[in-house]
Amino acid sequence: MTGSDSEPGREEHSGSQPSRLVPGRVIGAGRYRLLAAQGGTKGFQFWHAFDTTLERDVALTAVPPGADQASILARTLRLGHVDSPGLARILDVTNAGAAGGIVVAEWTPGLSLREIAETSSAQSAHAVRALAAAAELAHRGQGALSIDHPDRIRISNTGNAVLAFPGVAADANPDADVQGVGAVLYALLTGTWALRGRTADETHRDEEVHKIGGLPVAPRDPSSAPLAPHILRPEVEYPISILAVRALDTSTHGLRTAGAVGHVIDQHLGLPSTSRTAASGVAGAGAAATPPGGETTATATESTGDPDRDKRWKYVGFGAAALAAVLLIWGLASVMTTGEFETNVPEISDPAGPATASASVSAVPPPAASSSTSSPERTSQSERTSPPAVQAPPIDLAPPPAPAPPPAPATAPPPAPAPSDVLPCYPGYHHEPAPDGPCLPDGGTPAPAAPAPAAPAPADPNQLPCYPGYFHDPAHGGRCWAY
Repeated sequence: MTGSDSEPGREEHSGSQPSRLVPGRVIGAGRYRLLAAQGGTKGFQFWHAFDTTLERDVALTAVPPGADQASILARTLRLGHVDSPGLARILDVTNAGAAGGIVVAEWTPGLSLREIAETSSAQSAHAVRALAAAAELAHRGQGALSIDHPDRIRISNTGNAVLAFPGVAADANPDADVQGVGAVLYALLTGTWALRGRTADETHRDEEVHKIGGLPVAPRDPSSAPLAPHILRPEVEYPISILAVRALDTSTHGLRTAGAVGHVIDQHLGLPSTSRTAASGVAGAGAAATPPGGETTATATESTGDPDRDKRWKYVGFGAAALAAVLLIWGLASVMTTGEFETNVPEISDPAGPATASASVSAVPPPAASSSTSSPERTSQSERTSPPAVQAPPIDLAPPPAPAPPPAPATAPPPAPAPSDVLPCYPGYHHEPAPDGPCLPDGGTPAPAAPAPAAPAPADPNQLPCYPGYFHDPAHGGRCWAY
């Protein structure tokens, strides 16, 4: 960034010491026209500028020349890999040697931090959530944002606090960024700036009040710590008030990471934690960037066409989906032509019996018959390349037959009833022949004949006879006895 400014609008020429920047001046090889100054800190100057090549507004940070110039530009270039709504996307990083350097980022439509802090603190936690997520991404990539001054911060139209003017100072580090996030939250809650370390050009005395970036300096307690926001403004919620104080605290009781600040905000708002998905926005942020030297220009993520990257990603997604659909259709067509899906389905027998068994059919008709009639060459090829199908046995769904009852034990036929006038044989003997033959032993020897009863005496006409098989003993007037 070199040249003369004899009249506004004239391009700077390399090799000369830059003069004071004024609105209307064109810098950066005649590409960027300065529109309005937006403040500055530690030698950095922040400008709202216009890119005459792409015809759009940009945020321009003029880096002062010096020994740290190359290091500042190199560390700022690394932020081009951080994609977060809390950081303006870096478009161009230019090193003009002794003339200093230029960092160009996308312009953030909205209002400055001072303008928002002077009006309301209703959405303070939601606004700082995006800035904390951007700081966490930069820290994971071994970098820093340099959140050190209210002039660097703008509140976008969507309500996010954005580091609108990137330019990593030589003394920037993650701990200082955590304090910077706390200072932005403190400013939104109280309308004052709580960070120390201001320089003479950043502070002016307005009778009794010191101001930094248009914001009054925060009041402090006897221990030099900023007063809690809920003490200055009772309407501030206590958890958010304590969060701002702990983020500004440099002792062991303070918060040490930007991810922790974002996590507490997410818990308070009932939102998914940004710290869990922060790493997805880093694309090689840890890679070392080559420090620009001489009068060279290093472009971080500048777009030379449509600045809306979402459209490009959408087109890439559509192309990938179309390619996947073509591959899927091609694979299905290949499988169907080679007969990979030919399957023999076993027949299912009818459980109703033989009367309906002939009605059982196959679920899928045999493919071989249709193949042979339509294309003999295709059938012969599938027979050579495909293994023979194994015919499964039919599945009988009839219930199993009931088991047969066990056979009854064989029993001898009952003997013929003996006449009533035949005396039974002794045990171990039987009649031969039955039923009135002589008694023979079961072994075959004839049994001794039973003694014949004595002939009864002539019956007494006055004596009643005995029942058959009985006799009078004594014969005349005796009792009836069985034979």
